[in-house]
Amino acid sequence: MKSTKLSYLFEFPKFKKEIKNLNDIIFFFPFYHFGGGETVHLDILKIFKEYSTSCFIVHKSDNDFLKNEFENVTQLIDLGTYKSLKYETYFEVLAKAINAKENAIIFGCNNIFFYKLLPYIDEKKVKIVDLTHAFSYEDPNSVEIFSLPVAYKIHKRIVLGPKTYNDFKQLYENNNIDANLLKRIVIINNKVDIPAAYLGKQQNAVLQVLFVSRNSFEKRPEILFEIARRCYERNINAFFTVVGDFENVSTDLPNVKIVGSVREREKMNELYEKNDLLLITSFREGFPMVILEGMAFGTVPVSTNVGEISSFINQENNNGILLDDLSLKRYISQPHKFQKKEKWLPENILQTVPQDLEDIIENFISTITNLDYDRERLKNLSLNAYSTLKENYSEEKQRNAYLKLFKNLEN
Repeated sequence: MKSTKLSYLFEFPKFKKEIKNLNDIIFFFPFYHFGGGETVHLDILKIFKEYSTSCFIVHKSDNDFLKNEFENVTQLIDLGTYKSLKYETYFEVLAKAINAKENAIIFGCNNIFFYKLLPYIDEKKVKIVDLTHAFSYEDPNSVEIFSLPVAYKIHKRIVLGPKTYNDFKQLYENNNIDANLLKRIVIINNKVDIPAAYLGKQQNAVLQVLFVSRNSFEKRPEILFEIARRCYERNINAFFTVVGDFENVSTDLPNVKIVGSVREREKMNELYEKNDLLLITSFREGFPMVILEGMAFGTVPVSTNVGEISSFINQENNNGILLDDLSLKRYISQPHKFQKKEKWLPENILQTVPQDLEDIIENFISTITNLDYDRERLKNLSLNAYSTLKENYSEEKQRNAYLKLFKNLEN
């Protein structure tokens, strides 16, 4: 407590200086480190670059992966090192500055700081928007639940698809929130850079499997490494490339290459183009950007059936493989066991595999084996992945949707 008070003496005066010249459009995002959600937030900031925006980063980022890009498109106010943000005076002085503006719009995503600010915001003067990638079912203190007391203040809630809309509908019903507020929820797809034409795939003698992820508990990298280990032991014809903040992770598996974080878009696109499959092993997702990025190059997603993924990757579109995961019930019913913040390391590799994880691991392996055997099906999935993506996830569609929403807020 003493340390926090001491920090406040230095941090609060700095904070007041940093908010003196806020722009009219103000964003509140959690991080600028490596991650798909962070890439989405950067894309949104790029849409409004010409309008001059401010952006608060309210948590300490694991790395500076996207910091420079954020700074290039917005006035960046990094609160990640602050230790005294719990004090009410931060919210009072910030709200006073925002309320004094004539045409302010504030936009928040995935951080409680934003929702703590809202009680101090005059919603009759300031337009309020938030974005929800996916519900954090395993967290009893999730931002979705935390936002309920101020839901009536939020003019528009953006979601990525119908599943999250239905999650909000159920949440509102369970907590006696006015059902009319559901009318404020809108669906806006993310965007991805898409080649003008399908590039096709080289004929890889060994099936190339890509894993692109943050090293975090909800992504379950331990499952990926267990899949790779079993494939090696069984002489299954597959090679795995791991991309993400796994620089401190090493493996002696001959069928695994750890690339680490990749900053260069050209290099990342080369990896998508080279690989046949993209594995998603998460127990929670919204709609991962890596799926969209990979599909742009015909990389076929093989994923757990979570979040909004099934609204686009499904049998009707025939553009990827979804696997039902029995273990999801356990992650939701025992949330206290799945809130680890530390990075995954090889010593944490699965020693005894729970039966429900056993099922999903073997389903991934059988899918890899079957697609290696049936290369014609793999080719069709690849073509459909590109075609359906191009129809639905263009940069122009996302830009127009956000600009229209913000314009309507002003009317």
